[in-house]
Amino acid sequence: MTTDQPVFDFVLLFAVNAFIWSFVEWWVHRMVMHQRALPRFVYRLVPYFEDTYRNHAVLHHQRYYEVYDDEPDERGRAVNLQIQFSDLLSSNLLLAPLHGLYLLLNPLGSLALFLIIAGCMFAWNRLHVEMHIPSNRWYFRHPFFRFLNRHHYVHHMHPDRNFNVVLPLADYLIGTAAQPTRAEREAMRASGLYGNQRGVEARGKISVDAPMQI
Repeated sequence: MTTDQPVFDFVLLFAVNAFIWSFVEWWVHRMVMHQRALPRFVYRLVPYFEDTYRNHAVLHHQRYYEVYDDEPDERGRAVNLQIQFSDLLSSNLLLAPLHGLYLLLNPLGSLALFLIIAGCMFAWNRLHVEMHIPSNRWYFRHPFFRFLNRHHYVHHMHPDRNFNVVLPLADYLIGTAAQPTRAEREAMRASGLYGNQRGVEARGKISVDAPMQI
């Protein structure tokens, strides 16, 4: 994947890595954050994986955020909302073989991969916080953010679906993208996930026909 045009190479590699990262995000969210899918000794040797599972599947999904965008408990409001620097390191370690291949074939690929990972994690932090602690930032009214917000809302109703937060391509290709039920669409509309203004007064009064589960 090398031409005599480095800019074209970088743009192409950036797109390829964005495609790859969508599947990595899907796998990590499903297998690490919602399941204990790794061998048992890994959790004993590396507490990071057990902490990641507990903070996300148990605390973020079950104990806190019964209402998608309103958590009254100060202790739980920020639990697992943002990706940490350790997650950036672990993701690059996970993809170390791909980094190595790129360094052999075209180092621009490794740079593009790192930038995709860092950029998507930065986007996760900004978007995920706005989804759960809305402050009506300028991008809240953008159609793409509203699409991602609804996609993630459905994930909280059905934690075995809609694993992508930033790049939802993998959900659609793998078949884990779920459509909201009628009650969920009504709840999202009441909470302002469809219109231009947020239905703040509707918070805490939303009911859906699908309970949260792990």
